[in-house]
Amino acid sequence: MKLCLCFVLAACAPAYTTTATKTFTSTYSCPAERQTITREAPPADIAKDPERAAVWNDEHHIFDVSGCGHTAAFECYVSGGDASTPWVDCTRTSPELRALLNGG
Repeated sequence: MKLCLCFVLAACAPAYTTTATKTFTSTYSCPAERQTITREAPPADIAKDPERAAVWNDEHHIFDVSGCGHTAAFECYVSGGDASTPWVDCTRTSPELRALLNGG
């Protein structure tokens, strides 16, 4: 049963990047087509271990968004809903929080 639930949740994964883009658009009045979004990569020690990298990618949803002369980092998370219709929120994150998440 646990394995099936994992597949259901993975199949219904929320669109973190879409919410990060919408949050950036709302904050800076910058059209999505003028934005560049990248996902924060795991730290080097985690990236070299495929199993740890998979856990990192499942747990950390931090995106750098830039456009219209602005750059911001957003941490995105499921804030409600259910497996078929999750609600995703993104909040700005600080360099200090990012360093902490990266083990620094």
